[in-house]
Amino acid sequence: MAFFFSFPIIISETMESKEKNMSPKATIRNKEEILHILDKSYRFTLVHPITRARKEFDRLKENQKVLIDFDFTPSSYFSLFFFLKLSCYSSFHPEIYVLYRAVYKVPTDERRDVFVFLKNLGIQKDHIRNAYRHARNPRNDLLDFAKEENIHYIVSNDTNDDLINSYRYRFLVQGILQGTLPKERVEEENYSAILIRPFRYIKEKDILRFLDALNIHYVFSPKFRLEKETAQLLDRLEKTYSPFTKPNILKSRRNVCPEKILGYEIDGKEVSFLDSYQKAGLEKDKKIQASKLEEKALSKAEKEHRPLTIDETYKNC
Repeated sequence: MAFFFSFPIIISETMESKEKNMSPKATIRNKEEILHILDKSYRFTLVHPITRARKEFDRLKENQKVLIDFDFTPSSYFSLFFFLKLSCYSSFHPEIYVLYRAVYKVPTDERRDVFVFLKNLGIQKDHIRNAYRHARNPRNDLLDFAKEENIHYIVSNDTNDDLINSYRYRFLVQGILQGTLPKERVEEENYSAILIRPFRYIKEKDILRFLDALNIHYVFSPKFRLEKETAQLLDRLEKTYSPFTKPNILKSRRNVCPEKILGYEIDGKEVSFLDSYQKAGLEKDKKIQASKLEEKALSKAEKEHRPLTIDETYKNC
């Protein structure tokens, strides 16, 4: 099973300002204040959607180790803050581990600031690791860290926007009708964990409002030209035709009519609509034969119609 991570880019104006603003030391607020703002001012847009997802797709086990992929993107900041909230104010009480990735060449003192930032949030020093082993494949770093610490949950920071983009990309570019599940099992040799996507109902714009209120400088993942253009198209459709355009894309994955799909693949086996079509036809033929409908109809017709008589009046004329 594969799950994917994109490399972020800074949103500031110049490269110099990018490197200056990348450090989390701009976050001057303490943990208690951050969590208070999250719970008080963003309960409806950020907290309730996660509660909805947890109710729909099974609650998480309590007192489990949770690994967060922190890469300075908005969703990774929010993931960190939200699970801190759970660790402080809920019965779930996860034990938080953080793998952080500095995508650009960050000075040594800046990297120290990351550790200080995370430690000030209450993350234990031995629960923090820098992703340096597999720079081009962060998935390997996550799995290595998770296996070493026997972590039960790996958090994917995918928001509602990310899931729509992923679904749209596979559909338009790869020709595959495939989405992403709320949780998936990650299995390696002598190790098993669960990859969870708790932010599937959260919009990125709401996370940005929250981080901007905290004066946090974040980074964005790069977007390809096709992704930008299709995103703009969806925005226009949402404004012009229906505000439910984007939600309906994900909703359509639940409202599936299997009998109207030409084919799909399950467990490596291709299934065609012809299989069920022919099977259904044979079953109907068997039912007709078993019920003897044809014989009954013929018998009924013979009884209801008079015998045919020949008029011989003009036979000898």
